Amino acid sequence: MKVVGIIIVAALIAYFEISPMANKKEIKDLWVFSFLLLIGTVLSIMLAIGVPIPNPLDGVTKVLKPVTNFILGLLE
Repeated sequence: MKVVGIIIVAALIAYFEISPMANKKEIKDLWVFSFLLLIGTVLSIMLAIGVPIPNPLDGVTKVLKPVTNFILGLLE
């Protein structure tokens, strides 16, 4: 039921936001808006059905930890 609600809300947002953009010929804005709405909708549906979504900070930490250790090793 949550998934249907999320899809309905996303469709309403798209309806009210995309129509004016299309009428004004704002093609780049339309693409960016559609892409971000799609990402938000997919992530919301994934959360609603219980799929674990990783924290982006974990990836940043994994990449920067060796760099930090290297720099700290140079400073010792």
